[in-house]
Amino acid sequence: MYLQIHKSSVLGGVGALSIGWYGLYHFLQITTLSFAFLAFCTIVRCFYIKNHKNKHWS
Repeated sequence: MYLQIHKSSVLGGVGALSIGWYGLYHFLQITTLSFAFLAFCTIVRCFYIKNHKNKHWS
């Protein structure tokens, strides 16, 4: 009886853990993509401003 309960609780724990990891993975993926997009936009804006200023100076 105890073994059965232990087995089911372990399986439940593993299931919850895998779901947690899955959710965490997706959350990190979305966050990373958002940060990458923001960084890309910032870099593009910086380059655009720099080029724009250079055009004004020349």
